[in-house]
Amino acid sequence: MSTRRALFIAAIFLLAGSLAPARPAHTVRVGIVFDGPAALNQRFENELRREVTALFTDSAKIDWEPRLILTGDWTLPTVRANLDKLLNDRAVTVVIAAGVVASNELAHRRHLTKMAFAPFLLDPALQKPSGARSLSVIYGISGIFDDLKSFHHLVPNREITVSLDSFYWTAVPELKKSLSAFSTSQKIPLAFASAGAIPSSAKAIYLGPAPRLSASDAEAEIARANREKTPTFSFWGREALGQGALAAMGTDSEIGRFTRLTKRIASHLYRAWNGESPASLPSNWTPDGRLFISMATATAIGFHPNWETLRNAEAIGDLENHASRLSLENAVRIAVEANLELRAKGFETEADVKGVAIARSYLFPSLEAGLSAREVDANTASSSFGLQPEREADATATLAMPIFNERLWAGLSIQGDQKRVAEFKKEQTQLDIILQTSRAYLDCLRAQRMNAIQEADLASSRTNLTLAHERRSAGASSLIDVYRWESEVARSERQTNQAQAQLKIADMALSRLLHSPLTDSLILDDISYADSRFLYRDTQIAAFFSNPWDYRIFSDFLVEQAYANLPEVQAMDAAISAQERQVTSVSRQHWLPTFGLKAGFDERFWSSGAGSGPTQITVPNLTTLTFPAASNTQWNVGVQMTLPLFEGGRIEAERQQESARLEQYRAERGKVREEADRQVRSLLEELHASFSAIALSESESKSARESYRLVRDAYARGASQMTTLVDSQTAATSADQAAAVAAYDFLTQLIELQRAVARFDFLLTPDEKKHTLESLQEYFKTRGTHAPGL
Repeated sequence: MSTRRALFIAAIFLLAGSLAPARPAHTVRVGIVFDGPAALNQRFENELRREVTALFTDSAKIDWEPRLILTGDWTLPTVRANLDKLLNDRAVTVVIAAGVVASNELAHRRHLTKMAFAPFLLDPALQKPSGARSLSVIYGISGIFDDLKSFHHLVPNREITVSLDSFYWTAVPELKKSLSAFSTSQKIPLAFASAGAIPSSAKAIYLGPAPRLSASDAEAEIARANREKTPTFSFWGREALGQGALAAMGTDSEIGRFTRLTKRIASHLYRAWNGESPASLPSNWTPDGRLFISMATATAIGFHPNWETLRNAEAIGDLENHASRLSLENAVRIAVEANLELRAKGFETEADVKGVAIARSYLFPSLEAGLSAREVDANTASSSFGLQPEREADATATLAMPIFNERLWAGLSIQGDQKRVAEFKKEQTQLDIILQTSRAYLDCLRAQRMNAIQEADLASSRTNLTLAHERRSAGASSLIDVYRWESEVARSERQTNQAQAQLKIADMALSRLLHSPLTDSLILDDISYADSRFLYRDTQIAAFFSNPWDYRIFSDFLVEQAYANLPEVQAMDAAISAQERQVTSVSRQHWLPTFGLKAGFDERFWSSGAGSGPTQITVPNLTTLTFPAASNTQWNVGVQMTLPLFEGGRIEAERQQESARLEQYRAERGKVREEADRQVRSLLEELHASFSAIALSESESKSARESYRLVRDAYARGASQMTTLVDSQTAATSADQAAAVAAYDFLTQLIELQRAVARFDFLLTPDEKKHTLESLQEYFKTRGTHAPGL
């Protein structure tokens, strides 16, 4: 037969096949047996329907006939009868025992003519399956053992009361036997109780499966335990923490044990339908790898987990109730108000203000009054001719006033400039405090972001470890994958611990600047580089960086702003002004005299003894001479002028000294301006680079995260290697960290640039922001162009 003829015949057959009617899909009729009425029954059925339907979309039709959903009455005979009914019903394709008792009963059936699933078993040692080839078992409640180990680690010195539905204790005696053996082997003291009848003497309560207990009754039971300060641990995973339970095991995803079990049942049913032996399907249950603790419940019952527990568990809710919410503006305001250095600068400025008042007071008249009393020897008084009584008391008054004094006027001017220097230094200190606080605030945000990235990486590693366990159980991988992911979990835990330590250190650094307790937690409002509180946001920065000409003009504008605003420059200007006045004052000493007025008044208001009255002197043989007492009132007034004529060259040397100091200040001002210019332009270059890095790192992060999602899905399907997934996760985490670093580097440099021009955008009023932008537009106009992006 020729090749052309063979191709023609093949085409005929293909066409005929395509025109033939499609073969109807097979029907899978599912029968379910519940132990008894319970609110969880409908949830189980709904989730199982969803998972099974999703898997059997194209391969078979799933029939959920209501008559095949049988619910017992919480008695063993009824459960057995319902199982017999479905197993003997030829219309039923598969029987699922949706209860602890039904699963135990079904697992012991030896002769099964259809697929059967017993997913709610506890102990492989005491609940061994019958060996029927069409029976698939899952030890879906064996997680109780891991729960009890974790609970015992939380409360090592307490007896744990295990609470289950009373029907389970009586209908499945293997449960108590298994738990008792576990208690002995693990040295964990256990007691047993029925749900709804837990004794008040219980020291710690494990809340196991109890489907007959309504949600309200379960919450009431937990609330009673919390009132009695009794720790509780729930079988139902992290969702039970919302009901008030203290702790539970779970995964980092929102999928709880209930959903995981329905997914496993659906997977087993699909694999069995496609030819695998039900008895060969994996029966072990992958343990939940994460402990969850409700910190609200812990606080309410006075339970304080140790550091190791907190590192390895996820704390739901705040650890303490001392967290303070802060915005950047509030943090800066608090830091400025509480800073001790700034307070000291304030007192220094106040002292300089008083110095001006003191210097001014020297230009006003000074008036002094005094009282004096004296006593001299009688001989001296007698021979003083009434000028010096033996005893006297005087009142005096002295007036002095500078008419013109160059040094005093110079001192007043210099003191005023020194006051301005102190004010500018205080402003400089305030700007530095704002910069330090802003940096510390951004460092906290950066640390929070890094910690969140590390926690997400740890969650991914734990999820992948769970996936590796499940793939090994399904025979799709080996222990190599499990060990590698255990190693990755350990690595992630170590790096998460380091990230948490860095976060606490950053919190303490900010708390120190705020002068708040170092143990308080801080809740910070996040900041974006596109935040409206900044004058120059993302689009405007991009416009200024778009070409060299606009970038140059923008740089020059910021440098001019720095010259005008920086307190360092203004302080040097004030110091130069003071020194110039000092040089002028010293130079004037050669030719400008000092004029002053001085007056005095003396009143003797009491005198006694010798010399207090008229003095008589008798000249022998001639006469007696009488001298009147001196006047009791005396006064004087005078004007004084002084001009230094020769002081050995002091004045000229002092002038040269002060002139040299003036030149020193001018040189220092030039240095400050040069440094301001350099800092502004350098920070702009760094800002330009950081801004470009943001877009690149965000794109890299997005791509790496999407790549990781695809690789993880492929790994779950068995289409990718473990090493590829590890590398992809590492790349995604590194990209997320790089994006966070780029964003917060940009914000930090933006804040530093604002300090370099002595204007923090987030502290400006709307009018001040408007004025600044108008000044920028005018500056661009003076350079013959328009400001871009405004």
